[in-house]
Amino acid sequence: MVAVQDEEPPDWRSTVGAPGVASARTSPAEPPNPAADAAFTAFYRQDTRALVGFLLQLGARVDDAIEVAQDTMLEARQRWGSIENPRAWVRTVASRAYGRRMAATVEYPTEELPEPVPLRRADADLVAWERRQDFLTAVRALSFRQRQVVSWAFDGFTPAEIAAELKMTSQAVRASLYQARKALLGILGPTWKGEQ
Repeated sequence: MVAVQDEEPPDWRSTVGAPGVASARTSPAEPPNPAADAAFTAFYRQDTRALVGFLLQLGARVDDAIEVAQDTMLEARQRWGSIENPRAWVRTVASRAYGRRMAATVEYPTEELPEPVPLRRADADLVAWERRQDFLTAVRALSFRQRQVVSWAFDGFTPAEIAAELKMTSQAVRASLYQARKALLGILGPTWKGEQ
């Protein structure tokens, strides 16, 4: 999996109430639930960086991956009581959101540097960073389906779990993983041992 940073992501509550951001509660009359808030906060802190890395492996740019991950986490908070498998749920929702964003994106070249983003590494080791970039470039050369299954696999999901989430057969997932690994080996070479 691609590591995005070593620091903890900002608290999810800091984005609630910001202009253009939906409320984290499903309705204004909903009473506070400290246990749900604590469970979601722990999940948010544990999985946000991994979700950003997952989106990077799908081919998202860093800024897009961060934005989609944050939007997905806010939606997860809104639906927290009804989500059975949060890790799989956020990846499914983020994948779909990224797909919609890809279909609707028009790129405009700019010379301005983006503003610093808290989820981005500030002091990455150059060699490790280069290896991650080599890996991400190689992953982007795969078909979208192969990027999907590789991203899910790198996040620790089994072929059966991936098949259930992507509505595929386990055999199709295994075949896509095999083809993706073969393609990555061809691109990166047999001695490449990068950080995933």
